[in-house]
Amino acid sequence: MRSTLIKDLLKQNYTVIGQVRRDTRLYEKPEMNDKPGRGRPRKFGKVIDWDVIKYRPVEEIKLILYGKEQTVHCRSRV
Repeated sequence: MRSTLIKDLLKQNYTVIGQVRRDTRLYEKPEMNDKPGRGRPRKFGKVIDWDVIKYRPVEEIKLILYGKEQTVHCRSRV
């Protein structure tokens, strides 16, 4: 689980987000309507805010980052 961690996850079609800014917003996938309407289809769905994410279980993983062993706090959502 060293530097190949992200590459292995990407090969398994996982989305990996790391070192995001505090003002970064996460979105659900947009809902697809049966009837196509006028205009361009939506790119984003509803916002996933901190109130939803903070209750997800936290997994702590020790990785070697920038030459040092560091603890990484991960939260996941399916």
